[in-house]
Amino acid sequence: MTSGGIALRGNGSNEDLSEEQIDKINLMYLDTKQLRDDLISTRSSEKDFCDLEMCRRYLVAREWKYSAALEQLKSTLIWRIDQHPGSKMDFWQSPKPLNNPHAINFRCVGLDKNEHPVLYTCFAQAHDRYDVDASATHTLLLTEACMELILKRRNHGLNETAESRQLVWIVDFAGFGLRDNNPKMGLKIAKLLMMHFPETLNLVVCVNAPRIFNLFWSVLKTIFDDKLRSKVLFISGNTSLKDGLENRFGTEATEWILSEMEDNELKREASEYKKYWIAPKNELDHNPRGFPSYVSSEWYIKTPGDAYEENRKG
Repeated sequence: MTSGGIALRGNGSNEDLSEEQIDKINLMYLDTKQLRDDLISTRSSEKDFCDLEMCRRYLVAREWKYSAALEQLKSTLIWRIDQHPGSKMDFWQSPKPLNNPHAINFRCVGLDKNEHPVLYTCFAQAHDRYDVDASATHTLLLTEACMELILKRRNHGLNETAESRQLVWIVDFAGFGLRDNNPKMGLKIAKLLMMHFPETLNLVVCVNAPRIFNLFWSVLKTIFDDKLRSKVLFISGNTSLKDGLENRFGTEATEWILSEMEDNELKREASEYKKYWIAPKNELDHNPRGFPSYVSSEWYIKTPGDAYEENRKG
């Protein structure tokens, strides 16, 4: 078996894999064959779900401890078989925002300068975000859609490095209140990602988090290991925000994020919920659907808002 499809610089320290590590990846792929076959028999569309690259991610997450990584991957395959019988939902079918796209606005908005899919959400523009199960389902579907996007780009010779196959979250805390300090929400989503989507997160940028978030964070970070905690970045203040975003994600991403935050604040002051799925009439105006290079590309991920608008128009 070859190492085809495995990320470059993928040993967990941004270095190339050793022969021993490649051997472990190949062995894990063989040792999960029966479960992979069971998954495909349940849903043929899942034939690409578990590949050599997924085996690498689980081994990196478990610091190359083979037995622990194999056990975790097997648990994911079993979960996949048990929790996803029949047809799989696409992201745009996320139930709550498909019925009301103002409910949850977490979505992919573009690709940064390092090829990471960038996910964005704003508390103030998500008025039914307190439903733990709905939010967890939405996050699951969005994560899956982004991993499918990365696979599609991999097949075009893009996203070759391990780091570029990870996601960036931008969390705009405008509108965050006491009711959002619900540890059940964060714990459920964090456990889901750690158990079944290890090594898919590159960075979570918490923008202008208020002091009342400290209590929530003190609970949430107790279940994170040091590596995961290091992937959470807090930024506040206009100057540090712009510089921090531009250094990490590039000009296009930074300009879009800052414009989106400003637009959200204007809508909030006017007591309005924005229709993030509607493009502006003037092409030169800010487009809440995402970065200019993204919304016009083949990489665009259809959102529940897009589907809602299609259904509304009939």
